[in-house]
Amino acid sequence: MKSSLTKKPTWNGLGISMFAACIAAGATAFTGCYHVEDWNEIDSVEVNHALSGFDDCASFDQYAKLAAIQLMRARVEQARDDDAQWAGNEEVALGGATDGDFDESDHSETNNQEQGVDEADLIKTDGDYLYSLYKGQFIIVEAGDEGALSEAGRVEVGGYANELFIYNDTAVVFSGLSDTEVSPELRHDTQSYDGVDYDCWDGWCGNGNYQYARVSLIDISDKTTPQVIRTVEYSGEYVTSRLVDNALRVVIFSPLPALETQWYWEDYYSDSWWDSVSNVNTMYKKIIQRNEDRINALTLDDFMPGKLDSADGEVRYIAECSDTLGSMTPTGIGLTTVVSMDLDDVSKQSVTNSVYGARGIVYASTSALYLTTSRQYVMDAFLTGLWQGETSGIHKFDIARSDSAAFYMATGSVPGRMLDQFCLGEHNDYLRVATTTGFAGWFGSNNLENHVYVLQEQGKLLETVGTLDGLGLGEEIYAARFMGDRGYLVTFFEMDPLYTLNMSNPAAPQVAGEWHGPGYSTYLHPVGENSVLSVGLVEGRTALTLYDISNFAAPTMVSRLLFPDWEFSSAAVYEHKAFTFNSESGMLALPFYEYQDNDTGIFIYDVQESGVTLTSTLQLNGGSSFHEGAARRSAYIGDYIYGISRCRITSGALSDPSIAADTIELFNVGSCDDYNDWYWGGGQDW
Repeated sequence: MKSSLTKKPTWNGLGISMFAACIAAGATAFTGCYHVEDWNEIDSVEVNHALSGFDDCASFDQYAKLAAIQLMRARVEQARDDDAQWAGNEEVALGGATDGDFDESDHSETNNQEQGVDEADLIKTDGDYLYSLYKGQFIIVEAGDEGALSEAGRVEVGGYANELFIYNDTAVVFSGLSDTEVSPELRHDTQSYDGVDYDCWDGWCGNGNYQYARVSLIDISDKTTPQVIRTVEYSGEYVTSRLVDNALRVVIFSPLPALETQWYWEDYYSDSWWDSVSNVNTMYKKIIQRNEDRINALTLDDFMPGKLDSADGEVRYIAECSDTLGSMTPTGIGLTTVVSMDLDDVSKQSVTNSVYGARGIVYASTSALYLTTSRQYVMDAFLTGLWQGETSGIHKFDIARSDSAAFYMATGSVPGRMLDQFCLGEHNDYLRVATTTGFAGWFGSNNLENHVYVLQEQGKLLETVGTLDGLGLGEEIYAARFMGDRGYLVTFFEMDPLYTLNMSNPAAPQVAGEWHGPGYSTYLHPVGENSVLSVGLVEGRTALTLYDISNFAAPTMVSRLLFPDWEFSSAAVYEHKAFTFNSESGMLALPFYEYQDNDTGIFIYDVQESGVTLTSTLQLNGGSSFHEGAARRSAYIGDYIYGISRCRITSGALSDPSIAADTIELFNVGSCDDYNDWYWGGGQDW
């Protein structure tokens, strides 16, 4: 049988050669290179992350099914190994791998990773107004003289509003929708096989678990009557977004539960299956066969996510098959879609590109957007023996043109897995990447190691031109930052090494110096030319640490300031957008929450090269934060600081914020509902 997956797209000349080889070897019904009849160890593949397109929807349909069956087979193999160890006394051969600076003004801006690349957040300000979200509402609050706060207008956007952008007279709000909130035309239906519903993941079944996203475009030219002028809904969850000039890029991840491994069948819990290894093998053979039959019976409409634009009311695939790409070595199940919108003309149709695979990390510079292989999938594929190596793919898309889609440019590959977006940084057309390889297991086994790679686009490849290995042996990355010709890396297992990296020669990145101490950092922020400030944990307590890097070869700790006790936490530990800093004055504001008495507010610090000092506190909500939510963000306008919790905004003079100047409730009917899932805020990298 010849597969159309062997096609050769004109832009890279690559085909899905691994799949073609399996088919040529006689594999049938998309079973790949596995055989249900025996339990030979999985034949792991040499990973190739290069992306390839599809001539038509039939080709994409075949690719998606084969990738799903391959992953299913690896998962079943791993589960069989575990169960067979406990069945009877027969000897079992186990498969799988083992060990083996931003511009300042008179008001704050979102703490973005890269200058010129705006990131959506829970709060935005233009110096006159604060734009915020409460549940399914977009709210405009006027910031008056002496910290006065008054509501100017609000509009319903529906669902649960997550983040927003402000661009001239347009607001863009990203919301999550449940099954009951999404438009009926887009609702995801369950799949059934032998009377069993298969729309299941995370242990739950039913279409009520599927997540949807809505992008609302709002006219805010009249602040008193904001109007939703257009919405686009997507099958999938909002991940993150970037705004460069007028060009908005939105990333949506769509799980494909119909293609996921299903474990349930009528006799699964029968005791007889666990009597012997041969019975366990028989049971798992049935699971494999049922999954293969179910997956192969699906049509593209059964699993392809959709989108609905209010401009025309038509439901379409989230991306055309011809605008979808897949790695030559599949990297999980799902679609990561980049939506491109022109905010100078919100009436124009958005354009989409999708990459098949599990959700990874998103990083963007002013000219390029990068998507990576899922951190979790990299580990799982290696540990199950599906992959020969532990590698991450990095896909580069051109976003320099503000009037077009994100255009696929090149793919690179690096050993290991990345922690978050700060593990990537672009400078002078070079991409720097920090990864961790290895694992720390039971009984003291530990082969963890950290690396830095420098990649450069050469044709359709991101070629590795520089490598630095051997960092933090026995530890893994907890924080990273690349800025200009410098880099910083924090690894941790028992201690906190901070490495300073000389990145001036792309071909030879080097360790310039290092500092060791207790605890670890999760976020690193430059303070002028000679200092770096970190947020992290020391013995369970949130900590601010200031490092002197004036001697880059010998960094030293200048000061360390701990939160009052371990019950105090801050969103800034896990979300860089909660870090509000004025580099001109040295004012730093961090939201805090205390679990014992539900105390919450904003800690305000003075950060100078000589050290960090807690100067004052803006109290929010008194002791009622259990009902009204913890402080999650802060902002400043002129001489006033604003603390934002789930349910209200409170202002205070920076000269003495201990006495609130004003407060305004974001809810306007009844009382504030307490939800904890919003606290850390924003889309997170996986």
